[in-house]
Amino acid sequence: MKKALLCLLYSLCYTLALGQSAEALQRGQVARSRMVQAFGGEQAIGQVRHFSYTLVRTTASGDTSHTFYTLDLAKRHIRTSTQTSSGTEVRGIDATGNWKSINGKREALPAQEAAALQRTFFFNFIPMLQNRQLQYTFLRADTYQGRPVDIVRVEDRTTQNPLALDLFIDRQNGQVLTSSRPDSTGRYPYFADELAYEPVGLGVVFPLVYKMVVEGEVTSVGEFKDVTLRK
Repeated sequence: MKKALLCLLYSLCYTLALGQSAEALQRGQVARSRMVQAFGGEQAIGQVRHFSYTLVRTTASGDTSHTFYTLDLAKRHIRTSTQTSSGTEVRGIDATGNWKSINGKREALPAQEAAALQRTFFFNFIPMLQNRQLQYTFLRADTYQGRPVDIVRVEDRTTQNPLALDLFIDRQNGQVLTSSRPDSTGRYPYFADELAYEPVGLGVVFPLVYKMVVEGEVTSVGEFKDVTLRK
């Protein structure tokens, strides 16, 4: 009798957990739909095949870097070009493999650097919204800087090392206000605030400025310049 009661209790708990999980996924998709509309709509986002921009990043100490990105969203090829004190550094993932070139001297791109470059397709909002294999899970309703948000975890479980990012999606207009990843205690050690949502072509809207905030202090600011979208 006792064993039967324990089995029944386990079954009820398991069923409840499944129900909560299904609801979280459903609410995650609702939040994603609001986000899609904020970025221009499914049709506008889906038509983008090439995405290029220059990311100008300035640290709190005043150091500035300029990196030019070219993304082929259909083939998932990517190339970056950065001017450094050593010269021009180019990194790429394309049909020829994973490589980097410093002042014209080409060599294989180390696996760790290739993985970091490939992660651009996950953390950049346009390829993120194009990727229908990603899972959106509603975590909770909250506020961020006085605005009501849904905190939604986006996960890519198709990679060897699954990627995850928590988005703070404005409940009213669907914009991503900020994003972060929790530490082992569940606390968010940083926030990447998204600002200056503007039309960038083909009906797509994109945040052209982000601020990295750590422990309440702005540690860097990134600006997207010369954004170009092509079909």
